[in-house]
Amino acid sequence: MAYEDNQNEYPVPGRNDSKRTTSSLLPRYFRTDTNKKFIGSTLDQLTAPGVVEKLNGFVGSREAKAAVVEDNYISDVNKQREDYQLEPFTIIEDNIGNVEFNADYVDLLGQIEAFGGTTKNHDQLFAQEFYAWNPHIDFDKFTNFREYYWLPNGPQEVPVRGNGIEVISTYKVTTEVDGGDTAFVFSPDGVTRNKTLKLYRGQTYRFEVDTPGHPFGIALSRLKNIPYADSTEYAENLYLEGVEITEQYDDTVIFREDYVSEGFVEKGILEFTVPTNAPNNLYYISQNDINVSGALNLFDIEEATEIDVDEEILGKKTYKTADGWEFSNGMKIYFQGNVTPESYAQGLYYVEGVGESIELVAVKDLQVPAIFTQDTQVPFDINPFDRVPFGDAKSFAGTKDYVCINRRDKSNNP
Repeated sequence: MAYEDNQNEYPVPGRNDSKRTTSSLLPRYFRTDTNKKFIGSTLDQLTAPGVVEKLNGFVGSREAKAAVVEDNYISDVNKQREDYQLEPFTIIEDNIGNVEFNADYVDLLGQIEAFGGTTKNHDQLFAQEFYAWNPHIDFDKFTNFREYYWLPNGPQEVPVRGNGIEVISTYKVTTEVDGGDTAFVFSPDGVTRNKTLKLYRGQTYRFEVDTPGHPFGIALSRLKNIPYADSTEYAENLYLEGVEITEQYDDTVIFREDYVSEGFVEKGILEFTVPTNAPNNLYYISQNDINVSGALNLFDIEEATEIDVDEEILGKKTYKTADGWEFSNGMKIYFQGNVTPESYAQGLYYVEGVGESIELVAVKDLQVPAIFTQDTQVPFDINPFDRVPFGDAKSFAGTKDYVCINRRDKSNNP
């Protein structure tokens, strides 16, 4: 093959060389006119320098309120894309921000067409007033919510007390001196000095007093650093409601009204009918010595009972209370009176296992520990549907939430 001008080596391309062609990269033996024409219509279209064209116009919907006839809009690749430029775009992200799905309005129309739907009339396509939606709720509770009792804190707790215990209503009060220290002693105990007594509201207690030199009375507190004998400050400290005093001379009992106002008796009888509004703590004191005194703990009469939970309730198939009603599953209870073991004396318990083996579940054991919870604000439409509560989530556990409800039966009884 003869060497021609087209087969000569080309100079090294310069910076201003805008006429470079793909044929210049061929071996010189293949730089024929035929090859140049073929490459010029194929590869040169990809390797030719790009040409930037400056456009000035609007992009977006031409139905905007501010649009006018003279506005210039940039054309898109087809009419459909031109009609729906910058329409709403859907993006779905996972919990760490990765995009899982994205589509615009044109993609939606294309998907409908791919499934065999028609997209010629968009108004007919999207004009329906109702949409299929499953909110994952019980529709009966949603539509008939007035027929339910909604109990966010569970059922109302009810008291459980055992059998009544014997209430001692008569005490003999004397004084005992030991090493120069004087103390009140109460019989039937007869041993404990300045004993703490347990009294019940509504009960009447008779104190047969024989305490020479230490008049006996009931007070609101044990006052300190005040003169005891002939002190007028006792009138403010004494508790006189429900108190009746008689003084005894030899074998004759004489009622003395002045002793009711003074509130002390040295030899005689003090009857105390505990008022229903009496405070939880009172004191018996000596008029002449603050150290000769003790505490009176007051309780409601319902607490004058005793119950052994382990022996009487746990493990039994059924249990009927002292008030005559029986346990049922889901009942929330608390105990009154003297409770054994003492761990059941405080707190609330749910009853489970009735009919097989009764067990008590402490309500506090069902509460989520605060270390695993947090008070957080949950904005709308940020988290996936039905994953977390909406609004101000107090003590939110972060893994699940639930509502406790009880429904009334058909007879409209709770």
